[in-house]
Amino acid sequence: MSIVLIRIDDRLIHGQVVVGWVRYLQVNHIVVADDKVAADPTQRMIYEMVVPPDIKVSILSVKQAAQFMKQETQDTLRTIVLFSKPQDVLTFWQSGGPVKSVNVGGMRFEPGKKQIAQAISVNEADLTAFCELRKHKIELEGRAVPMDPPLDITKYL
Repeated sequence: MSIVLIRIDDRLIHGQVVVGWVRYLQVNHIVVADDKVAADPTQRMIYEMVVPPDIKVSILSVKQAAQFMKQETQDTLRTIVLFSKPQDVLTFWQSGGPVKSVNVGGMRFEPGKKQIAQAISVNEADLTAFCELRKHKIELEGRAVPMDPPLDITKYL
């Protein structure tokens, strides 16, 4: 299996992911790594329904996703791993999941957060997780869709 993109987007699977990234990167497997979604059968079903039938979907807890990515051996899978927040990417990496680069696509504004770039708002916990990832030489780029120019978000940390 080849991980072609690790993305943080608090909406997880939606149009930008399916129409933009999946097509552009010729992905045939999406992993949603999110503890809440993995534990909720209704949310799992909704996310599975919005993906075209030719795309395999795995919805796992963050730690299960790390184990799955270490053990999965299907060479034909081109995989996007989706997270809703940077803390989960850090947990995935600390659990042995392979992370070299993270695409930050959407972190909505809400109370207690500040906007650092278009469609990217962070709180202290988000910043701490990003800083820890950067300490380990993990690239952080902001980009909503493949055609957008990449934005090095480390300058906002």
